[in-house]
Amino acid sequence: SVSTSTSEYSTAYGETKTIVLPDQSTVTLNANSLLRLAQDNWDNTLEREVWLDGEAFFEVMRQKAPTKGAVKFVVHSGNVRVEVLGTKFNVNNRHQATQVVLSSGEVKLSIERDTKSSAEAILMKPGELVAVDADQREVERKVVDPAKYTSWTENKLVFDNTSFVKIGQLIEDNYGLRVSIRTPALLDKEFTGAAPADNLNVLLEKLALVYNLDITRNDDELIIQEK
Repeated sequence: SVSTSTSEYSTAYGETKTIVLPDQSTVTLNANSLLRLAQDNWDNTLEREVWLDGEAFFEVMRQKAPTKGAVKFVVHSGNVRVEVLGTKFNVNNRHQATQVVLSSGEVKLSIERDTKSSAEAILMKPGELVAVDADQREVERKVVDPAKYTSWTENKLVFDNTSFVKIGQLIEDNYGLRVSIRTPALLDKEFTGAAPADNLNVLLEKLALVYNLDITRNDDELIIQEK
């Protein structure tokens, strides 16, 4: 197990962090996330490996091996292995699901099934999203606008017909608050809009205004209900 400080990077609730890896690739780590490196020194490796728990945006530099070809860069995220040479992509590994959005370049996903022999491989193109849920049965693949999924790296929360349930999950994941939606009718509502990531109150004020809500905070619990 890796315990040295240089091999493990983490963020608190409400905090993001940019890390420069030994090969000069950069990783922007979203709130409440953990990135682990296999080793500090990547000089003689044929595979650059990291493990992600949470969410991160990767900008991977191409790296040539002294002996042969390019050095692979591998992100382990739940039961999904993301393999790249040089590219920009977002990985979200929360709620027993892994979601990969490709901004540019090319990545290969290997989805580990129950047995090693049946790992499924998917070659992704820019502008694609692939989501794999944890019971490893469901794989969703669709074309998206990657900017909407990486806006958090620019301190923006962007919602596009996003359900209140998903908004509640995001608040719990990134800010460490428990969200209690007291009006059942709100569960069917969707929100489109943007707010700064470092000031949750702006988002809450917008939601309260648009849907005529009463949003109160009780210690670590956020109570949302119609007025």
